[in-house]
Amino acid sequence: MHDQVEEGQGELSGARPQHRRRPVAATVATAVAATVALALVLAAGGACNRRDEAAVPRAPALVTGDVPAIRERLAPGGGLRVVNFWAMWCQPCVAELPELIALDAAVRPRGVRVIGVSLDLAVPGDRTAIETRLRDFLRRRAVSYDNVLFSGTVSSLLDEFDLPGAIPYTMIVADDGTVLWRHEGATTRERIEAALARAGD
Repeated sequence: MHDQVEEGQGELSGARPQHRRRPVAATVATAVAATVALALVLAAGGACNRRDEAAVPRAPALVTGDVPAIRERLAPGGGLRVVNFWAMWCQPCVAELPELIALDAAVRPRGVRVIGVSLDLAVPGDRTAIETRLRDFLRRRAVSYDNVLFSGTVSSLLDEFDLPGAIPYTMIVADDGTVLWRHEGATTRERIEAALARAGD
């Protein structure tokens, strides 16, 4: 590993009607006309749907999982990834979100993925309520990238990813799964983009 560590936070703790019969020719003509009209309507509707789909951005995913859920997203073959460990209760993390949203918009066309790892379940509370609140928070803040709501123990997370115990914490992970860059504390889009450039983006 050739990590580059930078210092920069929140601390972790835990019905058909009857019809009169019509001549066959009229029936066929009516059926043809109806078929043509229906085809035109469907074609127009399909085009409208395609335009609408193109205009609406992809909704980011929120999944709940332990270390394997994160490891799956960092497996070799996934390209460059920016991973941000954060929580709603961490003020610097929340302040940093606009930078990460802007980063995601800039680097997604280049194939770089931004992934959030929420540590909101580290604070005691009702798991379902926290997940619901997080989903609403991400929607209201227009967070554009996928997030994993971490459901395991904090110690397992710290050990697995060699984290210092304070958030926000950001890493750049290479296509082969190697961690190329680390930053403790809030950061900026510009700083991450500079690190991506050094990593070969």
